[in-house]
Amino acid sequence: MSDWINRFKELAERAVEKVSEAADTYMKKREFYRRVYESKLLLLSRFAVWQLERICISEDIPPYVEGKRGPRKARSKNEFIDLIVDELDLDDVVEYAKKFGVRYQDILRDLEEFEAELFGEEEDVDLQPESEFDEILDLIQREFRPEMTRDEEDLEKQLAMFLKVHLGEDRVARQVTIERGKRVDILIDGVYGIEVKIADSTGLAYLPTQLRIYRKRLRDVAAVIVRPIGKGVNIDDILELLDEDGIKYVEVEAEVRRRGGWTFELVKKRKRR
Repeated sequence: MSDWINRFKELAERAVEKVSEAADTYMKKREFYRRVYESKLLLLSRFAVWQLERICISEDIPPYVEGKRGPRKARSKNEFIDLIVDELDLDDVVEYAKKFGVRYQDILRDLEEFEAELFGEEEDVDLQPESEFDEILDLIQREFRPEMTRDEEDLEKQLAMFLKVHLGEDRVARQVTIERGKRVDILIDGVYGIEVKIADSTGLAYLPTQLRIYRKRLRDVAAVIVRPIGKGVNIDDILELLDEDGIKYVEVEAEVRRRGGWTFELVKKRKRR
């Protein structure tokens, strides 16, 4: 019996160690992504206004901002930077810097030094900023366990609160308008959108079209879909459409309770192919 207990303790200690290492790597990645974003802002600030306007034209970014009387054409450097920063990756901005003869080498050098200081000699660490959304979806899959809820709005509030606790309150917003008449359920860092749906809702059929529209305005999008257990709801056609469009989703199974609420168990997640 004592050998079995010792073996169990050893396995438990290893599991705790792995979880700790994973959490440490996740926090380091967050720091790196934040520095990448700051580097992108710094580099964009070195462009002239006319150069930033040319970038908007080249990338089909509408050069309009909200004014007191509605949308108006951007005029200042800061307005153009706000339009561009969430649409382009740092690599894209560097390419434009090369094209316009804007100094960028010192920014990349500082970023490389920060990366080396942060990660040291660690191997096999994916540092691509585009992977951060996958990290967030993995976090939802691993740890999101909602309380009993009655509708999509309630579920959306719980998911938003969960993300604020884990990512920081300033990074997460609910019901954000991304263009006239269109609001995304949850917006992360101003660039990642999440739509929350219960499988038997009337809005589910529109979900693929909805996310395709949002993806034109955001860096990436995903759906969190609740499938009621025991109700015979078939959403395979919807999931197939999401797969065809390369849209990520987290699928959640729900068990009906007496008061009409749901309890949840995350079952799987499919990522963009």
